Amino acid sequence: MRKQTKIAAVVSTAALLALGASMTSFAAAKGTWMMVDGEWYCYDKNGDAYTNTFCSSNGKEYYVGDDGELVRSAWVEDGSDKYFVNSSGAKITNDWRLTTPIDDETADEEWYYFQSNGKMATSKKITYKGKTYYFDSEGKMLTGWVTTDGTDNVDEADTYKKDNTFYCDETGARVEGAWVKDTEPGTSDDEADADEYWYYLKKSTGKPATGKQANLNGQIYLFDNQGRMLYGWVVQTTDASGNNAYKQINLDDDNHTKQAVSEFAGDAYYCGDEDDGHAKKNKWAKTWIPKDEDEEEGDQKWFWFDKNGKLYRTNMDVLATASNAYEYEFKDGVVQSKNKGLVNVTKKKVNSKDYWFDQEGRMLSNFYLVDDEMYYFGGSMTVP
Repeated sequence: MRKQTKIAAVVSTAALLALGASMTSFAAAKGTWMMVDGEWYCYDKNGDAYTNTFCSSNGKEYYVGDDGELVRSAWVEDGSDKYFVNSSGAKITNDWRLTTPIDDETADEEWYYFQSNGKMATSKKITYKGKTYYFDSEGKMLTGWVTTDGTDNVDEADTYKKDNTFYCDETGARVEGAWVKDTEPGTSDDEADADEYWYYLKKSTGKPATGKQANLNGQIYLFDNQGRMLYGWVVQTTDASGNNAYKQINLDDDNHTKQAVSEFAGDAYYCGDEDDGHAKKNKWAKTWIPKDEDEEEGDQKWFWFDKNGKLYRTNMDVLATASNAYEYEFKDGVVQSKNKGLVNVTKKKVNSKDYWFDQEGRMLSNFYLVDDEMYYFGGSMTVP
């Protein structure tokens, strides 16, 4: 790797004195440094100048180039390894450098990190002052979505990969224990209108949260298997492996369901809007039932969600004790049937009061014939 250029024979004491102020020297662990005409060179014991190699002095390493002259403030390439030397010529170790890439001085500056041996970090994860950073195969510090293969292969994310996708903020630090709103991993910068989603990056690991997270700042949040926070009506389903998964019921601009949702038969949650997606728990919510119907403002119904965020309704868990009910209405001075057919209803105590709910979770409101007895259920609620 090293080539030597004969600059002079071993310099004698007399010769040094003769050069006077134009040359000074000092011994180093590798070679002897001398200043000639204002520039430093490193010589071996035979008086040959080292070239294209590192010479050391006082615990630091310095690089001399093709002509043997000390290199300053520049990239240094040694085989496949890349280094950077500072303004004094010393190799940078355990430190950062904002500079252009080694092979393109016209490109934008990027952040690079040089390890304890001075080598530029490539395709790996680095922990620096308690924070985690990722670097691609060119050594560039990555921001935004990052993906790995679980070892040392690191690059900008082209899609979401379970357990191997992370998010780094504008400083390059991996986000942990915090929320991020951004486009999906792999979204091109050219996609200006791409949708953004909320993600929660877990503490310590930085992995996007998926599934049901029961205690994020005291709230329940639901995420799909891509880590996207879900909002509005959300139902529990199963994925291809039979594990629990969650699906958002998409609504149109008027908050109506875009398509019929057969999955609404399972556990259901209501998670607010896209910027406040925590699930309601121990609370009432007034909204539309997720059905493929044209609904007006007056068609909104009251729903109750338990301490786990689940919608209470007359489902299979309580169907054995359900009552038979028929809806009636007061019309033309007479209470008469609405001819909507039989519904199964159950009674539940909420805040010390009894309420009745149907199989869709709607609180009963209006006249109902329940087990052959007529009742009237009030239609207004005060949300606690």
